[in-house]
Amino acid sequence: MPEAVVLIAAESRILARVKPSPEDILEKVSQLEGVQKAAVITGPYDIAAWVEADSMDKITQTLIEKIRSIEGVKKTVTHMVIRSK
Repeated sequence: MPEAVVLIAAESRILARVKPSPEDILEKVSQLEGVQKAAVITGPYDIAAWVEADSMDKITQTLIEKIRSIEGVKKTVTHMVIRSK
């Protein structure tokens, strides 16, 4: 099965009540079908999600669109897995 790691940048928050926190986004991302694992991370991105689907098209067209539609998601970068153990 094709796999990918999706890096997610959350929108900057001026007031905590205005935008969802990375933890709120993490909760929504982790509930999506196909997301095997998700974590809040350090660095230029806020969340990493490990995803798996029946095809690369399903990853790029369906799952990534769902992640991008979550309120507070500013940007995503997808890295397809070439080989894993």
